[in-house]
Amino acid sequence: MLALLAHRRLEEIARADPSPTASFRQLLIGNDAPGAAALTNREAEILYLISRGFTTKEIAQLCTISPHTAAEYRKSLYRKLGVRNASAAVARAAEIGLG
Repeated sequence: MLALLAHRRLEEIARADPSPTASFRQLLIGNDAPGAAALTNREAEILYLISRGFTTKEIAQLCTISPHTAAEYRKSLYRKLGVRNASAAVARAAEIGLG
């Protein structure tokens, strides 16, 4: 779901500003989100599932990946959002307009 929102945001920006110099980060999260790196599609999917209360093990099963891989995606998106836990990640994503 979050990936769909990101895709729609990219389409909106592309129609409004088709400049090839615009960075992917700006296209994905806009200019009003300093310090947040762009999330990959998989990280966005993991974030969506975290926001719905799924555990790392459940996320791994839903995404057909290993629990270790799911944990690595979780760590990566926490690092990119500059947070230390799930509730902070969801709150930060809402602050910067990712969800």
